[in-house]
Amino acid sequence: MGTPTLPGGPVGDDCVLCFATGACPTFINIQVTGIEQCPCALHDVPTGFYTLQQSIPDPCTWEYKDLEHEIKLSYASGLSRVWIRDVDDVAVFYFWCDVASDCAKNFDNQYGECSPPNQCGYDGNVIVV
Repeated sequence: MGTPTLPGGPVGDDCVLCFATGACPTFINIQVTGIEQCPCALHDVPTGFYTLQQSIPDPCTWEYKDLEHEIKLSYASGLSRVWIRDVDDVAVFYFWCDVASDCAKNFDNQYGECSPPNQCGYDGNVIVV
Protein backbone atom coordinates (compact mmCIF):
# COMPACT_ATOMS: atom_id res chain seq x y z
CA MET A 1 0.00 0.00 0.00
CA GLY A 2 0.99 3.63 -0.26
CA THR A 3 2.93 5.53 2.35
CA PRO A 4 0.96 8.27 4.15
CA THR A 5 1.73 11.77 2.94
CA LEU A 6 3.12 13.64 5.90
CA PRO A 7 3.96 17.20 6.82
CA GLY A 8 7.57 18.27 7.16
CA GLY A 9 8.93 18.04 10.63
CA PRO A 10 11.26 16.13 12.88
CA VAL A 11 12.17 12.58 12.00
CA GLY A 12 11.19 9.97 14.59
CA ASP A 13 12.28 6.42 15.30
CA ASP A 14 12.09 4.11 12.31
CA CYS A 15 8.79 2.45 11.44
CA VAL A 16 10.20 0.52 8.49
CA LEU A 17 6.82 -1.07 7.82
CA CYS A 18 5.56 2.25 6.39
CA PHE A 19 8.55 4.56 5.95
CA ALA A 20 12.06 4.38 4.57
CA THR A 21 14.83 4.14 7.15
CA GLY A 22 15.48 7.60 8.57
CA ALA A 23 12.24 9.06 7.12
CA CYS A 24 9.62 8.21 9.76
CA PRO A 25 7.88 11.32 11.11
CA THR A 26 7.60 12.15 14.80
CA PHE A 27 4.19 13.72 14.08
CA ILE A 28 1.29 12.65 11.83
CA ASN A 29 -1.72 14.85 11.07
CA ILE A 30 -5.20 13.40 10.77
CA GLN A 31 -8.61 14.82 9.94
CA VAL A 32 -11.68 13.57 11.83
CA THR A 33 -15.09 14.18 10.22
CA GLY A 34 -18.70 13.09 10.48
CA ILE A 35 -18.80 11.19 13.78
CA GLU A 36 -22.36 11.23 15.10
CA GLN A 37 -22.77 11.62 18.86
CA CYS A 38 -24.81 9.19 20.96
CA PRO A 39 -26.64 10.09 24.21
CA CYS A 40 -24.07 8.08 26.22
CA ALA A 41 -21.19 10.35 25.10
CA LEU A 42 -19.40 12.02 27.99
CA HIS A 43 -18.01 14.82 25.77
CA ASP A 44 -18.74 16.21 22.33
CA VAL A 45 -17.37 13.96 19.60
CA PRO A 46 -14.09 15.17 18.14
CA THR A 47 -13.97 16.85 14.75
CA GLY A 48 -11.26 18.65 12.82
CA PHE A 49 -7.51 18.28 12.47
CA TYR A 50 -5.28 16.65 15.11
CA THR A 51 -1.51 16.17 15.33
CA LEU A 52 -0.53 12.80 16.72
CA GLN A 53 2.94 12.18 18.22
CA GLN A 54 4.95 9.02 17.74
CA SER A 55 4.74 6.67 20.70
CA ILE A 56 7.88 5.22 22.20
CA PRO A 57 8.69 2.32 22.42
CA ASP A 58 6.35 1.51 19.48
CA PRO A 59 7.58 3.55 16.50
CA CYS A 60 4.57 2.49 14.35
CA THR A 61 2.06 4.11 16.73
CA TRP A 62 1.07 7.78 17.05
CA GLU A 63 -1.12 9.23 19.80
CA TYR A 64 -3.00 12.38 20.74
CA LYS A 65 -4.59 13.19 24.11
CA ASP A 66 -6.42 16.23 25.41
CA LEU A 67 -8.84 16.80 28.30
CA GLU A 68 -11.67 14.92 26.53
CA HIS A 69 -10.33 12.44 23.96
CA GLU A 70 -7.53 10.05 23.23
CA ILE A 71 -6.75 9.17 19.60
CA LYS A 72 -4.44 6.37 18.51
CA LEU A 73 -3.18 5.40 15.04
CA SER A 74 -1.14 2.22 14.75
CA TYR A 75 0.38 0.22 11.92
CA ALA A 76 1.28 -3.46 12.13
CA SER A 77 1.97 -6.02 9.43
CA GLY A 78 -1.34 -6.48 7.62
CA LEU A 79 -3.33 -4.22 9.99
CA SER A 80 -3.89 -0.49 10.32
CA ARG A 81 -6.00 0.76 13.24
CA VAL A 82 -7.48 4.02 14.50
CA TRP A 83 -9.55 4.46 17.64
CA ILE A 84 -10.90 7.45 19.51
CA ARG A 85 -12.00 7.08 23.12
CA ASP A 86 -12.98 9.20 26.08
CA VAL A 87 -10.26 10.10 28.59
CA ASP A 88 -12.67 10.09 31.55
CA ASP A 89 -13.87 6.54 30.84
CA VAL A 90 -11.45 4.56 28.66
CA ALA A 91 -14.19 1.99 27.95
CA VAL A 92 -16.20 4.63 26.01
CA PHE A 93 -15.30 4.73 22.31
CA TYR A 94 -16.44 7.19 19.64
CA PHE A 95 -14.60 5.63 16.71
CA TRP A 96 -12.94 2.30 15.88
CA CYS A 97 -11.58 1.07 12.57
CA ASP A 98 -9.34 -1.83 11.58
CA VAL A 99 -8.14 -1.97 7.97
CA ALA A 100 -6.55 -5.21 6.76
CA SER A 101 -3.67 -3.37 5.11
CA ASP A 102 -0.26 -1.94 5.96
CA CYS A 103 -0.08 1.84 6.27
CA ALA A 104 -3.71 2.74 5.46
CA LYS A 105 -4.66 6.43 5.13
CA ASN A 106 -8.46 6.27 5.13
CA PHE A 107 -10.53 4.86 7.99
CA ASP A 108 -14.33 4.55 8.22
CA ASN A 109 -15.94 4.10 11.62
CA GLN A 110 -16.94 0.47 12.15
CA TYR A 111 -19.63 1.61 14.58
CA GLY A 112 -22.85 2.10 12.62
CA GLU A 113 -25.17 2.91 15.51
CA CYS A 114 -25.27 3.80 19.18
CA SER A 115 -24.61 0.87 21.46
CA PRO A 116 -24.33 2.12 25.06
CA PRO A 117 -22.54 2.03 27.35
CA ASN A 118 -19.35 1.66 25.27
CA GLN A 119 -20.13 2.77 21.69
CA CYS A 120 -20.98 6.44 22.09
CA GLY A 121 -20.28 7.63 18.55
CA TYR A 122 -21.00 6.20 15.11
CA ASP A 123 -20.30 6.83 11.43
CA GLY A 124 -17.53 9.25 10.51
CA ASN A 125 -14.11 9.10 8.92
CA VAL A 126 -10.45 9.60 9.82
CA ILE A 127 -7.95 10.46 7.10
CA VAL A 128 -4.18 10.68 7.44
CA VAL A 129 -3.31 13.97 5.75
